[in-house]
Amino acid sequence: MDAAFFNKKSEALRRWVLNPWVWPFVLSKKLPMGAFAGLRVQKMDTESCAIILPFGWRTKNPFGSTYALAQGMAAEVSSGVPAFVLIAGAPVSVSMPITNISGSFPKKAVGEIQFTFSDVFGMKKAVQKAAMGNEAVSFVARSVGCTADGTVVSIWDTTWSFKRRSKKAAA
Repeated sequence: MDAAFFNKKSEALRRWVLNPWVWPFVLSKKLPMGAFAGLRVQKMDTESCAIILPFGWRTKNPFGSTYALAQGMAAEVSSGVPAFVLIAGAPVSVSMPITNISGSFPKKAVGEIQFTFSDVFGMKKAVQKAAMGNEAVSFVARSVGCTADGTVVSIWDTTWSFKRRSKKAAA
């Protein structure tokens, strides 16, 4: 991994997120439903972020597959974690609301699913552009959900809007 990709502040937060003892506490504070569902970070580096969505009574619907919105939550987190890490290291305060999210389901999701977002570099460029300007920068993050055997069961596009906060809002 390129040590210069994440600055000191971003790298510290990245390590926090990767710590299996700290992550549940981060989730319970920032995304309690993610903690309830049992989301786990498998990977977070300069290229991608992978989130595991367990299969069980908390995520299974009455038809024996994984709830679509549980999948959406895991997909959002797979691109939200890198966004959170990257804005932590931005030179100014940057907001990161979602402006759109859509999903498709090529196969029935049964079993544990890994959601992978694979464009951390592109997201970093969007965050940097937003930090340097006064306009919102939209970034569409694609997360792909696969079962253990590699079958694609879910594809999500989450549109993040990165924008430099005004000094008043940042205070």
